[in-house]
Amino acid sequence: MLLNTRLAKAISDSGWGMFIRMLEYKAEFYGGAVVKIERWYPSSKTCSNCGHVVDKLPLGIRTWTCSACMVDHDRDVNAAKNILAVGYTVWRSRRCDIAQSPHASEEGSKTLVAQAA
Repeated sequence: MLLNTRLAKAISDSGWGMFIRMLEYKAEFYGGAVVKIERWYPSSKTCSNCGHVVDKLPLGIRTWTCSACMVDHDRDVNAAKNILAVGYTVWRSRRCDIAQSPHASEEGSKTLVAQAA
């Protein structure tokens, strides 16, 4: 991108920040929710069928078979399924927290933006 790596990183971070703000705006506008999951969640290495986590999965390996349940996985499709499942779990747990809040009627109308710790 640029020869100055710090400047390149700053520009890249700025771009992602703007992208996230646009997603949150659109989600609020359409009544949806943006859920952020943990950055280092092993979505590619976790079997979306049984939950088994592979110790090592180099980036060059695009398909793999789970040793626990013998299901074949495409790396990207498997990661997408896991991210969706974890995001939904985080969203549901945050939604339950809002429903049990004393101000549930006020908070329930807002777009939920949750970040996993």
